[in-house]
Amino acid sequence: MIESGLAAGERVIVDGIDKVRPGMKVKAVDVRVAKPASAPVVASAGA
Repeated sequence: MIESGLAAGERVIVDGIDKVRPGMKVKAVDVRVAKPASAPVVASAGA
């Protein structure tokens, strides 16, 4: 779980990280994940 270090609108890879290589282009896809009661969470696939 990412709790800090990201600014609004930044994206992270949430699936297939083992296939990503430096300089590789990825397709960003918005993904909704379950929110813990204490903090809102929206994750995005892609970088």
